Amino acid sequence: MNVNGRYQKLINTASRPVFFYFLVILFSLIPFFYHLGKPVLNHWDESRRAVNAFEMMNSGELIVTYYDGEPEMWGTKPPLLTWMQALSFKVLGTNELALRLPVALSGLLLALLLLWFCGSYLKSYLTGLASAMILFTSQAMISVHGARSGDFDLPLILFTTAGAIFLFLSTESECKKERGRYIILFFGAFTLAALTKGIAAFMLAPGMLLYLILSKNLVTWLRSRNFWIGTAMLLFLFGGYYFLRELKNPGYLRAVVDNEMTGRYFETLEENQAPFVFFIRGFYQWRFGKWFYLVPLGILLGYWTKERKITGLLNFSLLVTIPYVLIISASKTKLEWYDLPVFPFLVIMAALFFHVLSTKYKLILNN
Repeated sequence: MNVNGRYQKLINTASRPVFFYFLVILFSLIPFFYHLGKPVLNHWDESRRAVNAFEMMNSGELIVTYYDGEPEMWGTKPPLLTWMQALSFKVLGTNELALRLPVALSGLLLALLLLWFCGSYLKSYLTGLASAMILFTSQAMISVHGARSGDFDLPLILFTTAGAIFLFLSTESECKKERGRYIILFFGAFTLAALTKGIAAFMLAPGMLLYLILSKNLVTWLRSRNFWIGTAMLLFLFGGYYFLRELKNPGYLRAVVDNEMTGRYFETLEENQAPFVFFIRGFYQWRFGKWFYLVPLGILLGYWTKERKITGLLNFSLLVTIPYVLIISASKTKLEWYDLPVFPFLVIMAALFFHVLSTKYKLILNN
């Protein structure tokens, strides 16, 4: 084989989707999995998750989570993560690695989701790889409540991001059958999100509803049979869990309202107060770091192209991100990891900077 033939074969291999999936998995090993079980458990949330999973594994009780032999009334989230961690304890033993592995895998699946979305929608696996690399190198992803911590947040944003992407794809599809399939996938993803972190799963809903209205897709959704099937599925599984938990653990619903809704939003819990700009400042100071400066550049370049696919994706990302940031900024209780659900959309907007430059550069070369 001559040199040109070998070079062409290498190019063909590197352009295959499987090659990019391999690279994302490879690049995730250090930020998400290297020495995952080494650090001691965080004193508060992570250690409490460990006790919940340990007691579930030993008791076999799958509906009510326990702490120190009593029903858990402080961490009142549904038990999907606890189920995964209890199973991980069964398989790998009771240790830090087993506790954190389901969360780290959620981080990897989130990166693969972004790769798949960019590859299928933007037709650019290179942009998907850029998205994954930005995700891997964002401080928020590896800090407390990130992919290396046995907490709810990474599984939550895996499911909410998947749901949001399915919603967006349903509005972009011209095939009625495909549109209906994406609607069902949307509800499936948000059911899993709700079973992971309860009410927090619906914090992106105002932005998504606003997008459906402004894109003139709300009526189409409401007329879809799959919308009502999905709504029934969500209410049955999510509402059914809360109903069963209240039956077995009276007072649980009152604790949910106090811990996750009115108490946390309208009062400062555990002295976690901060100014309105706390989250916005955190984006560029350390949570997203230097990548944050690519977000406005990606937005400007994306709208400059006037390509419907790119401008539509930007409209969606902005409409999901801005209302969410305003809502958490207005909350009395502020914790740094509350910003995590919008990170995938910041990543997409930052990656569009590379996407537009690479596609325009190709056009220049071809001309």
